[in-house]
Amino acid sequence: MYSRCVVTSAASLQRQCIAKQARNHQLCLVRSKAAVAATAGLKDHTDVKPFHEVPGPKGFFQVAANIKDALTNSGKSHILTENKFEKYGPIFLDNVGVISILMLSDVNDIENLFRQDDKYPQRISVDSWVKWRENAKKAKGILIENDGPEWKRMRAQLDKKMMRPQHVASFTEDFNEVVTDFIARLKRIRATHGDGVRVPNLDMELFHWSLETIGTVLYERRFGGLLDDRDKEITDFINAVQSIFRTTEQIFAFPFWLAKYLAPSAYKDHVNAWVTIFATSKKLIDEKMEEIDVKLDKGEEVDGFLSTLLASKSLSQSEVYANISEVMLAAVDTASNTMQWVIYELARNPSIQEKLRQEINNVTNGAIVDNNALQKLPYLRAVVKETLRLYPIAGVVTRTLTKDMPIANYNIPSGTTVIASTYITGRNPDCFEDPLTFKPERWLRSAERMDKIHSFAWLPFGFGPRMCIGRRVAELEMHLLTARLIQNFSLEPITDEPIQIATRGLLVPEKSVDVKFIDIK
Repeated sequence: MYSRCVVTSAASLQRQCIAKQARNHQLCLVRSKAAVAATAGLKDHTDVKPFHEVPGPKGFFQVAANIKDALTNSGKSHILTENKFEKYGPIFLDNVGVISILMLSDVNDIENLFRQDDKYPQRISVDSWVKWRENAKKAKGILIENDGPEWKRMRAQLDKKMMRPQHVASFTEDFNEVVTDFIARLKRIRATHGDGVRVPNLDMELFHWSLETIGTVLYERRFGGLLDDRDKEITDFINAVQSIFRTTEQIFAFPFWLAKYLAPSAYKDHVNAWVTIFATSKKLIDEKMEEIDVKLDKGEEVDGFLSTLLASKSLSQSEVYANISEVMLAAVDTASNTMQWVIYELARNPSIQEKLRQEINNVTNGAIVDNNALQKLPYLRAVVKETLRLYPIAGVVTRTLTKDMPIANYNIPSGTTVIASTYITGRNPDCFEDPLTFKPERWLRSAERMDKIHSFAWLPFGFGPRMCIGRRVAELEMHLLTARLIQNFSLEPITDEPIQIATRGLLVPEKSVDVKFIDIK
């Protein structure tokens, strides 16, 4: 995944909003038919400009400056990219180290890009992720595999358990048990610290909650991550995931072999993190396989995620290790960091928090939210959706073109890496009224402008065949946890000082969210 996500500073965004609010909203309110028509109009190439005319920084010194930025501005690349969007406009070609990338922020250009996906869309290839696998003689999983038929073969097997709504709904009971233990842990921690309302290191608690949840899916087991005496191996796994994303940000601009010399510390941490991730997942998978063998020897039925994957015989054992490792890796940071932002925004918006609490209480009457209740909680879903609009965890969706394609009146050749900035579109006043305001109401069907929101202005999970495989699982776990937090606590901010966004491979809070968890009386 491309780590140079676009994060716009508050002051700059305010200036943009003032300037853009006066514009005609039609740019982003145009629906798919108009975008398709625009694409059709380019087919004769009469108005298409050559690729070399795409604006952007050019020349050796610009490349050198980008490499220097990669080495000296780790975690701040979002600011650098924002400046380039402001300077060059909604489409520009950038040289990120030795990698040329076409950047997009116009919602119609983004739709044009994804509407032309072929049968096997390709994502950006992260050299450090691919080369470590090759050097370590490990298989590729669906996150990094770009050979179309090979990717499709693996993805088809994983989809059966992770993308079918009815099957994902069956995880609800296990997820709720994890949430129950998580709430109890928050109360234990809170009781032992100072004023009795704070939970230090909330980010780490949420990382364990998320990993504990995915463990019930992949292995039908608990890791003990919500106990007071945690398994060090699981904490080490979480730390390794953090290291992967942080170091990817630092070495992304270079070939992997060169990063060893230009950023030796980051290179070493990156390699060690991959070793930890694969070793931990292999151990867990082997233990589950032994458990399956014992059940089969006893004539017992087995029907879990891993047993189904193995029974299909469509994946080799090394591919099982690779794919499960990737699913576990993705599960740690995604839902957990989004939940930090959910908690942050609810604490800062007491009226929204109260409206959500009333909806939940009216539907559940104090009971734990189940699948039936979830269907009757549109405001709960809107809160999570609005959080993902403001804070999309990846911030971008990527493609490597497999054919020549006209985009924004330029002829973009096959092989070009294209990055669509979903962060910018999510905060664009041409796409969303009052875009910097946390307003879940905009997603309710009764909202005046709901039917006018461009369908490609909100893509936190990507689009099409390569949409995030964990989307349905992540949404379920976030909905259940958000509901239970609101049932148990009134959330209040510790300070009015806003938390900034940082890019550490993903868009994450610059520091752990810190709020008051006050019991509901």
